[in-house]
Amino acid sequence: MERDFKGVWIPRELYLNEDLSWAEKILLVEVDSLDKDGTGCFAGNEFLAKFLMMSEGSVANMIVKLINKGYIIKKGFDGRKRYISVNSELTKLLTQNLQKNESSFNKNMNSELTKKLKQTKQKCEHTNTVSKTTNNTIKKEYVDLKKSTRHTPEKKSKVEKVLYTIPHDFSTELKETFEAFMLYKKQRKESYKSEHSINLLIKKIQANRVHFSDTLIIEVINMTMENNWAGIFFDKIESIKNQKKIPEKTNIDWDHFGGKVKIIGE
Repeated sequence: MERDFKGVWIPRELYLNEDLSWAEKILLVEVDSLDKDGTGCFAGNEFLAKFLMMSEGSVANMIVKLINKGYIIKKGFDGRKRYISVNSELTKLLTQNLQKNESSFNKNMNSELTKKLKQTKQKCEHTNTVSKTTNNTIKKEYVDLKKSTRHTPEKKSKVEKVLYTIPHDFSTELKETFEAFMLYKKQRKESYKSEHSINLLIKKIQANRVHFSDTLIIEVINMTMENNWAGIFFDKIESIKNQKKIPEKTNIDWDHFGGKVKIIGE
């Protein structure tokens, strides 16, 4: 595959970005390199996975993440190939995110420092007050001190972390895709509120695995994230199977398909 090869060079904003992994940074550089005429990079997940020495599922999840962040833009889909490009304002976006993270960090640090100083000041005032009193006064002020320092219990966070267990018979790529979907729901501020609700989703996935392969399940989950849908439409599995000609439930000979088994949109 031809590329617009400019050499190994990464912008400072991308190189120093702590929000992206090195694999995601190299993926951005590779997509930009293959977009030589501005029409977009049409390299499939299989090609990019070999280049990065990762699984296709991991590459698909990275592309979805970068699209959601606005770093990669979908140019189009001709029915067979997906065209994507690096956002021309990538450096600006990275700078804004860096400044936002630094501002948030400084704000949290200042808030924590102010809180500590206030607590220290209160302790000093209480100590000075007690040291200047007689024994009888000490008793009275000790009672007052207990009343004044009695604090109300901290309010529980409205969003509590929900623990769940992924079935051990899920394939590695299906586990990675499921974790990516959980992160996707969290970024949409639609996290599952209970273990029961997550278990219902897992049961739906298991029910569909009886009739369909993990590859088809992964395809429909990735389609959900790429199209920014709120939930997984399992009824679309049949149309994906017919479009990509993926067997329902069998040991797939990947070489037989010539790299055609990819994330929807390729």
